[in-house]
Amino acid sequence: MGVPPGRRLGWGYLPAGGWGRSTSHDWITRARKRDLVRKRRAHARAGIPVHVIVDDLDGDGHVTVLTDPHPDRATYEAEIRVPYGTEVTVPEGPAKGFVIGVAITGEPRRA
Repeated sequence: MGVPPGRRLGWGYLPAGGWGRSTSHDWITRARKRDLVRKRRAHARAGIPVHVIVDDLDGDGHVTVLTDPHPDRATYEAEIRVPYGTEVTVPEGPAKGFVIGVAITGEPRRA
């Protein structure tokens, strides 16, 4: 027996209709927007020199390395995007020279 819809859980509320496909999809959509749009802009606005995204949900999986922030526009000028299984090296900042490759992403994925 679960918690009835609309009742408080330790960390939030169940939606009135209970958990369903659209609820989890909405959560994933909001989380992706937060991670791929809001954080990217916030980090660029703060002048953070490198922003790395390891994205399992982007097709077969991709790593994106953003550099050269423009705080006034909240954007990054340079972008390197590679599929899982392809090595990419962080070009600057405190992690300069760090290699993101198969040890981190796993083997290349095929759809």
